Amino acid sequence: MQPTIELITEVFATLLKRPGLKLTMADSPDTVAGWDSLTHPELITAIEERMEIDFDFRELASIKTIADLVSLIESKL
Repeated sequence: MQPTIELITEVFATLLKRPGLKLTMADSPDTVAGWDSLTHPELITAIEERMEIDFDFRELASIKTIADLVSLIESKL
């Protein structure tokens, strides 16, 4: 199975139209161009569909970094 961060990176690269994007666990909306309040819902929806999981509002509000997102996804798998 592909590592979670690689799957997230693929989704981000596709939706943000940034081929070759490399995410790290420390990345956040402050360090990833295009990851903002407008694209966040699109990114999350695409990840939910790709991973076949659902997040609730409280979980979404807790995502501050890629590490938070990875942890949340892995808790649901």
